[in-house]
Amino acid sequence: MKKTALFFIVISSLVATSCATMVRVATTTHKQTMDSYKTKEQVIGKFGIPTSKRNDGDYEEYYYLFGTKTVTDKNASLNAMFGSSKSKSSSASASAIGVGNMASGSASGSSVSNTSGGGNANAAARTVSQEVKTFVKFTFKGENVVTWESNGVDYSVYEMVKKK
Repeated sequence: MKKTALFFIVISSLVATSCATMVRVATTTHKQTMDSYKTKEQVIGKFGIPTSKRNDGDYEEYYYLFGTKTVTDKNASLNAMFGSSKSKSSSASASAIGVGNMASGSASGSSVSNTSGGGNANAAARTVSQEVKTFVKFTFKGENVVTWESNGVDYSVYEMVKKK
């Protein structure tokens, strides 16, 4: 009986120590990934043929359009519930509503909606949504990348690590 109890104690302690909380951590950021593309050949190798090209003198732009997505601010309803005095306008920027890693670019087509379930203003449900163009754009001078822009995409590299 003692051996069985001791066995379960040992097994339980092993399980408890091996079940550390894991978190997702970016080992390479979106900016680091995008900055790693130095030549037109590397860009085409990763992204393929661009959606559109534009020549402007010595410079050439490759534009990769990935479509649009709707982004909703999850904190807007919490702010309404807890009576935050901050208000979102219909021209809220994409970064203000949590699109993620963006180098630059703008979002368009935002909308704000307020609905109330009665006379209590704190009970109002509020959402902020935006249609966001997701794209990557590279500017080249000759065969070399001069600059890049992105919106609504995240090319970070993530790894699961134990939470400290």
